[in-house]
Amino acid sequence: MTAKHRDPEYVRNARIVRAQVARARRLGDDVICWRCRRPIDPAEQFDVGHLDPSGGPGLENLAPEHRRKSTTCRGNRSAGGQLGAAMTNARRRMPPPPRRSRGLLNWRVAGLFWSLVSPPPSALQPSLPLNWRFR
Repeated sequence: MTAKHRDPEYVRNARIVRAQVARARRLGDDVICWRCRRPIDPAEQFDVGHLDPSGGPGLENLAPEHRRKSTTCRGNRSAGGQLGAAMTNARRRMPPPPRRSRGLLNWRVAGLFWSLVSPPPSALQPSLPLNWRFR
């Protein structure tokens, strides 16, 4: 059971929906599944489902639905499993983090670093006078 289903507001509102369904069944009215828009058989168990999965636990977001998959409806338990699997698979499809070198610097990065830090080669060699010759 997720934290969303342990929320006190959800628990209270789900009880209200269940009481409404029980009253409708006592009066002989059809209880309509919000997913498939077909009646839920009185002998069949039902769940209180969320109209919008990311919606809140308010009474306007809860309605009765088929519990199990049938020929006309995918059912609450099946839909919840599919939603959970989609969330898990989306996390697995995330690209891996970039690889970091644990050893020496990359030669391009090291070359750039040393070119910025060290003086240019002309500064390392003494300048020769223009009239200097080899003997």
